Amino acid sequence: MELPEKTMTDALVSYVDVLSRGTRYANDRPQFSRHLARAAEMFSAIHARDLQRLQKLIDAEIHTYGWSYLQSPEGDDVAAAWQKFLAVATRHNETAV
Repeated sequence: MELPEKTMTDALVSYVDVLSRGTRYANDRPQFSRHLARAAEMFSAIHARDLQRLQKLIDAEIHTYGWSYLQSPEGDDVAAAWQKFLAVATRHNETAV
């Protein structure tokens, strides 16, 4: 059986991989950078097993996605990878309570 942290890390790695491919749209590049920076903070929280901090970061990222979107075709891949990570993280947080 996989540890929940490993599953979350694997999903976050997939998200980072998609983000790191970048975009051809100049307007999306700052957003990609911000998402990558927040993903790095999430890695840190997962590694430290700080679920409260991780949840705050996830909430902030959800807020970001609520206020902006990625215009590029690559944005669809980013959004899909984010949703996969979010599903794993949500499932883990529900079992941790």
